[in-house]
Amino acid sequence: MHFLHKNSSAKTTFLKDVIEKLDYQNVFNPSVWETVSESILTLRVKSLSRLRKFDSMLIVLQKKSRSMEVVNLSEVYYQQWGINYCNDPKLFEFDNEVFITFNTGYEKDGNLLYIARVRPEIMRPWECRYAGRDRIEKNWAFFGFNGQLYAYYSLNPLIILHAPKFENRHSDVIMEFERKPLQTEMSLPRRYSLATQPIRFNDWHYLIAHYKILIGRKRLYLGRFIRIDQSQGLPSALAVGRNFLAHDIKSLFGSKEKHNKNLISCSYFSGLCWNDDSLLVSYGINDLTYNIAALEKIDTLF
Repeated sequence: MHFLHKNSSAKTTFLKDVIEKLDYQNVFNPSVWETVSESILTLRVKSLSRLRKFDSMLIVLQKKSRSMEVVNLSEVYYQQWGINYCNDPKLFEFDNEVFITFNTGYEKDGNLLYIARVRPEIMRPWECRYAGRDRIEKNWAFFGFNGQLYAYYSLNPLIILHAPKFENRHSDVIMEFERKPLQTEMSLPRRYSLATQPIRFNDWHYLIAHYKILIGRKRLYLGRFIRIDQSQGLPSALAVGRNFLAHDIKSLFGSKEKHNKNLISCSYFSGLCWNDDSLLVSYGINDLTYNIAALEKIDTLF
């Protein structure tokens, strides 16, 4: 087990200071993305609106001027496009622009999953559809290859989806995905599920998966690095990191206050990106608070 609470850097300290100064309540599940000129974050926070329990916020920091822009994405998507909920926002990059993926949470008849461009400007989200999807969808892991949009849909078995008609500025609001055939079937045990968006290092994709432990009807979630060989364009190997990940020992026992009574504890991994030569890992702690950690030497994780 690797505990992340001591893995800090000047960058993580700076980002956490920015968040604290905004004085939001119940900040959790941050996602961080770094570009040459900007530090971009999404957060879930306690909502001031009666329409929602939580809001998803977008924070953009200009590295040169240190100016800051803050946008309530939940409010923008509701007011402009009638999307009621923006849950679990996670940042990723495609076609040199920054996107988020999010879902509409639990809905009896099935929820919706979206992607939306947020930089250089906020655009109308695209609803992502796949004929083989589950009733409730939470995490697809998106990436680009040869200018095309793909997504890891599952780790058991490994399923990759492709959006053959996706165009970054297309007017359609629905994006159809198709399953991409793989030459070799690969799978992890069913306790693993997708968590962060993937990042590339040499010929590999790296992401963090959640690992579910069941104790009676209650659940505990840990993180674990996953590495997927992309040297041939399609995955040819799948590897699991040597250690499970969590915030600290105390967090594993959960807390008295719970938004989900079936949850013992959860280190919810919501962001993964490069910052110079280090990895920034952003995550929520039991849906109540958060952390941003820095890791060096990615190859030593396996």
